[in-house]
Amino acid sequence: STQFLILSEIFYDDSWFLTDGEVDYKIYNVNGILRGAIIPPGKKNFVMYFKSNEIIIGKFLSIVFFIIVFFIIFFSVLRRRSDKII
Repeated sequence: STQFLILSEIFYDDSWFLTDGEVDYKIYNVNGILRGAIIPPGKKNFVMYFKSNEIIIGKFLSIVFFIIVFFIIFFSVLRRRSDKII
């Protein structure tokens, strides 16, 4: 029969997902602090994963700023070397 799975982890509104590989399940707030999900009958393996747009944007910005700083340092070293040659 259908069951309600309670996970002893703190509930967060967004960015957490529960799947069995085929179907995504809604995560509910249990008693104001824990997570829970309605689970269908049968034997299944569930995976809970975190996916956040903020983290994706943060990774992108980190890479862009790293490249900018790299080029600033590269061209400043190149300029100093060319000044020494003259």
